[in-house]
Amino acid sequence: MDTSKSDQSKTGSGTGPDRVELWFLIGMLPVGGAERTLVDLVNNIDKTEFSVTVWTIIDEGELRDELNDDVHYRTLNAGGKWDLRAPIRFIRAARAERPDVINSFLFFDNLLARIAGQVVNGPRIITGVRAVPNDQSRVRSLLDRKTQSWSDQIISNSEAGAEYAIDRGASPEKVGVIRNGRDVELFLKGSASKALYDALDLKKDQKIVGTV
Repeated sequence: MDTSKSDQSKTGSGTGPDRVELWFLIGMLPVGGAERTLVDLVNNIDKTEFSVTVWTIIDEGELRDELNDDVHYRTLNAGGKWDLRAPIRFIRAARAERPDVINSFLFFDNLLARIAGQVVNGPRIITGVRAVPNDQSRVRSLLDRKTQSWSDQIISNSEAGAEYAIDRGASPEKVGVIRNGRDVELFLKGSASKALYDALDLKKDQKIVGTV
């Protein structure tokens, strides 16, 4: 069953009977690139146009607490990403509530979103390619390839990801690129603690270059 954020979830607010019902689905919400992108996206969507719900497969992750109060948070409370109760719960909720769009990001949530789109009439299914895997297992590769065509749209955060989806059989007309966006002001105002400098054996005046 899903939960709500006052017992573990946030209940969104907003008005307008004609808002688009938009569901986002992800495995969980730890600190990570796709997860940060999702939280920033849903917090900044116009809630007068969209009713936004974030679903997680597993109810874990620090970023849950960063969702704004006007974003619904719900979870499938799965014991793991292969927990077969999760798709049953999600499909049951989708059938009952009929969202307009289901948008997923990573392998397990992509798979679940695609399956839901096959058995629930109505929602448009948007799935993601967030990275080009170098060592994907045969099982994952087969499942991803066989279900990819069930997406109405595939969004990658890079040209390489888009090319990967097309190489695996996706129609180029269904594949788009939307690059990650970040509020750089958050980083310009940031500062490191003395403990971090000490841990890295760095002096205060040393320049640091980082990559992700």
